[in-house]
Amino acid sequence: MISFSIKRRGTSYPDAFEYKDGAGLRVQTFDIFYWISKNTGFKVETPYDCEFIFNKEGTKIRRLRINMSTAEWQKASDMEGTTAKNSSVENGTIYKDHANIIKVRKLMTFFELGKTDEHIALYDKKAIINDVNFPVGLTLEEFKKNSAGLLEKFQVLGVDEIGYPDLLAYSGSDQVVLSWWVVRLKNKATNATIKVPVHYQHEFGADGLITKATAYYNLGLLK
Repeated sequence: MISFSIKRRGTSYPDAFEYKDGAGLRVQTFDIFYWISKNTGFKVETPYDCEFIFNKEGTKIRRLRINMSTAEWQKASDMEGTTAKNSSVENGTIYKDHANIIKVRKLMTFFELGKTDEHIALYDKKAIINDVNFPVGLTLEEFKKNSAGLLEKFQVLGVDEIGYPDLLAYSGSDQVVLSWWVVRLKNKATNATIKVPVHYQHEFGADGLITKATAYYNLGLLK
């Protein structure tokens, strides 16, 4: 381990219970267990709650109960095993052409042409749209309102694909399309033109609709 510690969690403190039945003292602790693997760089940081059950005399611990996240430990163990064997583990397939990649291209084309209804139709009705510049994701209705506000201020001159999108088909049902674009806009008030580089991540459900989208761009360019 590069680093290791067991520290008290937040403002918590140990509690001691001594019941009338004389069964023995019980001490409960509430901590954070932390360590980093020197082999993989993986960090484990999990709540670590313990109950120490003493004998009737209170001189020895006769039982210890531990409550913590075994999922993080399992992931750390798997990574250690892979590293020791100098091997790798696959998690799906990467596509550079796919039906869902085509849908993302259509999505951007509809945005460029101002076809809002066709654009929105590619999303699931319960989709969440995230923007790296804002802390809370938008519902589809909120996204439509924000898009309308953008189009009131700017004219879309064009949307240019950079490189080509990738679809990550993870082992299981998750599919994510990663894409890179430059959006060319003209400020209707000043006639100034700007170029906004954008990176998108679109997640697709089993029905082929977008369930989640995340946009990465510099909001300062639009001010």
